[in-house]
Amino acid sequence: MSKIFDFKDDISLGIEFGDYDKEIIGSSQQWEGYYPINGKLNSSTCWCPSSADKNNHPWIQVNLKNEKYMTSVTLQGRKDGNQYVTKFRVLYSKDGVNFEHLEQFPGLSNVSETKKYYFSFPILCRSIRLQVLEYYEHPSLRFEFGYIPDYYFWAKLNESLKETPQ
Repeated sequence: MSKIFDFKDDISLGIEFGDYDKEIIGSSQQWEGYYPINGKLNSSTCWCPSSADKNNHPWIQVNLKNEKYMTSVTLQGRKDGNQYVTKFRVLYSKDGVNFEHLEQFPGLSNVSETKKYYFSFPILCRSIRLQVLEYYEHPSLRFEFGYIPDYYFWAKLNESLKETPQ
């Protein structure tokens, strides 16, 4: 049986710092100033889907420019209001069009919480999406994804295989 290796030392994708500003899209937005680009971790506002979309499992997505091994997502609620996501799922895509379900998470329990969720395994993808399933007041959020570089993934996998009993 092989040893499962973890990726708790993943790297921030850089959404918070504007590295993907042109690559963030959402199913909708509520008002001016609450666009998908405002959903970055620690933003002074947030992403809020429109009221018409809020019960239709709204989503926010990042196009990664090239394939990456994605490992985690960090979630926050709305900074200037009592709105947050209480249940969500992560979907991924190799082409940015067709998405597959990766994992579902319980979400936040209050607006002041910042919580990091690790995926069960790294997923190689070109686009990654958060889809809101349940929320408190309104499905508002701020987020960041974590990833590991290709070379690190292969080094950890090789290390894990060497430790596997024969």
